[in-house]
Amino acid sequence: MKRFNLAALACAVAAMAMFALPAAAQSVVGTPGAVTPGFAPCYGALAATPTCVDSTHPLPVGSGAAIVSTNASTTVATGTTYQTVFAASTARRGCLIQNPTTATEVLNVRLGGAAVFTLPIGAVFNCASPAGVVVSDLVEVTAATTSHAFTAVSQ
Repeated sequence: MKRFNLAALACAVAAMAMFALPAAAQSVVGTPGAVTPGFAPCYGALAATPTCVDSTHPLPVGSGAAIVSTNASTTVATGTTYQTVFAASTARRGCLIQNPTTATEVLNVRLGGAAVFTLPIGAVFNCASPAGVVVSDLVEVTAATTSHAFTAVSQ
């Protein structure tokens, strides 16, 4: 299994967003040979001809079925020892972990036993990227102090 450096991936995505062309300089191919000025998101990129969103081709959406969130909020059982918040799951649609504004120290979030993100007081860790990629790795947390409260929810 190939492992990715999530921190490097996040930096690369941010860098790409900073160098995006202004809308006036962008163009998207909607049908073979036709170019539409401006920005139009397209889907079906792996198809021979991707479909671009416009008044006759709305953006496809999910079934509209409700997604139930699971609250995993708790406290750190033993200071400086990582504990599982979310088991590894390819079915995960997203998750958030917050170091509460009432905390007195940082909260560390570890993904897949390797990548560590330090959350200052009040900060939130989101398992989904702006591109829609969701972390499916094991998600663990720790803090220096036993009983450090944190908020965690997943879908």
